[in-house]
Amino acid sequence: MADVSLIVATTLADWAPDIADSVSDRNAFMAYMKTKDGANKGKGGYRERMVVVEGGNEFRETVFFNLNSTFKGYADRGTIDTAVGNPVKEAQYAHKIVAGTINISLLEEAQNTTKYQIHNLSKVKRQEAEISMAEVMGASALSDGSTDPLIPGGLQYLIPSSNGTVGTIDGAANSAWRPVRDTTGVSAWNTSDEGLIALDKLFEQCVRGSEKPDAIVTTVAVKSLINIMQIKNHNINVDQNSDMAKLGFDTIKYRGATVMADDNVPTGYLYLVNTAYTRFQVLSKGNFKMTEMKQPIGGLYNCMQLYVFCNFTSGALRLNGLMSAITG
Repeated sequence: MADVSLIVATTLADWAPDIADSVSDRNAFMAYMKTKDGANKGKGGYRERMVVVEGGNEFRETVFFNLNSTFKGYADRGTIDTAVGNPVKEAQYAHKIVAGTINISLLEEAQNTTKYQIHNLSKVKRQEAEISMAEVMGASALSDGSTDPLIPGGLQYLIPSSNGTVGTIDGAANSAWRPVRDTTGVSAWNTSDEGLIALDKLFEQCVRGSEKPDAIVTTVAVKSLINIMQIKNHNINVDQNSDMAKLGFDTIKYRGATVMADDNVPTGYLYLVNTAYTRFQVLSKGNFKMTEMKQPIGGLYNCMQLYVFCNFTSGALRLNGLMSAITG
């Protein structure tokens, strides 16, 4: 493929009228986190998966780790326990910055006049920025936060394969701060219902009262196995999540949870996510904002930045699940 300058690609005659996107991956989970949960639709409300916060120096999730031990039976005229106790902890998540620059040369802008343009140079540059931001955030939504510690950590961080510190709370020391894990593996998903049995067991272990996972995030290969499983059981519901369908994502349902394929999921992995407590948080003054286009001193170009101040957070790791070693 020949490389051409941006001004050639947007200005020369006889060029394709549409710009092909050859960089975007399936970033289904990030798209899902920007939709609303209709769990309370019947009561006239929606639950936000993307939460906009006014300020503060970090994102915090309040977590109940223990019962109040003073609640118990007492003898008549017995002394009621007045111990304070500390059943509440706070999971703390730093504000992360994801940003990039749109740079337009004054010469290119002069050349890209209406008479000679096929694509509006400013619109192309804006599209370039939006695609680039979407790719970084899509990868971040599944990352473990270690490859690039400056971007948010996603599902591999919030639903880790081994016990460790998440949101400043140590899962090794706090058993309630651990996701449900199935590392036994599945080698023949649709033989003797092996995959269905494993998935249903994991799903059930993530249920607490009325709370249950609403998203199943996995690879293209594993989602295909789930598609076949649902078809064999006469229970295929393609594009049943209308919000995701509108965004162009092919999803199905399993026990009410939206099943989606994301290119950023590690091979052989599947995540069960309860997005009532696993959220994407942004600061209101850094909610995918753009600065004004400005010309720097000494430069014959204009530039602006697209930025977001954000992180993925969780206040209930035990309501999420992880399945690994799925080979077929």
